Amino acid sequence: MVAGEGDQFWDYRLQNILLAEGDNREPYLPEPAPEPEPQPQPEPEPQPEPENPQVPQPEPKPEAGKVRAAVIPQVPAYISLPAAFHSVTHNLQALFSSSAQQAGAEGRPDLFVSGYTGDDRYHSAGGFMDYGYDFHSRYQGWMIGSRFPLHSALALSVGVNKGNLSITPEARDGNSHARVDTLGASTLLSWQPDQGLQLAVPVGVMQYRGSVSTDLRGNVTQVKARGANLGLDSGWRW
Repeated sequence: MVAGEGDQFWDYRLQNILLAEGDNREPYLPEPAPEPEPQPQPEPEPQPEPENPQVPQPEPKPEAGKVRAAVIPQVPAYISLPAAFHSVTHNLQALFSSSAQQAGAEGRPDLFVSGYTGDDRYHSAGGFMDYGYDFHSRYQGWMIGSRFPLHSALALSVGVNKGNLSITPEARDGNSHARVDTLGASTLLSWQPDQGLQLAVPVGVMQYRGSVSTDLRGNVTQVKARGANLGLDSGWRW
């Protein structure tokens, strides 16, 4: 999605500031520990040895906070894009399959038109130290398709969809946003007799084109991506 060769991937470089887990969005800069001032030490007085000496136990040190290097603000958007694309592709294919299987049934027309909108909140499996980012995405658009009966219970459905997608990662590294236009095509080959085995083979392709911007630098890069899916659904009707 991002152009570059060898060591020319400028967008993925680390910054010379540190971030601590759980803090605010301000860069975390560790302060050097102050050097202790030398103090005169008095001569110790001799003490009689105790009959049952007790060895002092060292106090446990508190666990150091998790600190990592920050990345430039657009990196969280780059990391979030594949998961957002996968979610949209899956949801639109599910919408198409449902619409196609209902078309032509119980007196419905074979042509179907749908408007769609969605809102996702993604929680990354990667932790703070692994550069895992949660994000919020919104998508909307329209879909049109038709079902074509082939033979008895066999039918072929085709459709297209067009819309847009916006992504906002939750990152202390800086604010970034992605806005992407989506265009896709789907087909569904289905076998749906009144009773017995039910089969459906969905196939779909998606194209994504858009841009990534940050509050710091504005529009920073163009995004181009493609996705595809192939599945097999089966069931039994009594």
